[in-house]
Amino acid sequence: MVRKNSKEDQYWIHAFNEKIPQPQEIIEFPSVLVNSVTGQMEGSFQTYVRPTYRPLLTDFCKELTGIQQSQVDKGVSLSEALVLHDKWLETWNTREWINLKLPF
Repeated sequence: MVRKNSKEDQYWIHAFNEKIPQPQEIIEFPSVLVNSVTGQMEGSFQTYVRPTYRPLLTDFCKELTGIQQSQVDKGVSLSEALVLHDKWLETWNTREWINLKLPF
């Protein structure tokens, strides 16, 4: 049986064959809130992030992620995405039941 390359495989093949643009940038900021008792998803957040160093996505990036140029063009800055995410978390009153102080 021939194994079809996964998206991760495609990434690494591309990385070894071509120079990957640096720095790498976040172009999508998704998050889910999962109930730790039931395992059910309670809510989700997603926004596209406008790249600042390399505003034009490569064809490889678009193919790998399924994200189109028009989506990131309409996106927000990374700092705004973080603020929007924090505001979304506040709507869930997560400060009461999430310990954001990680042990590492």
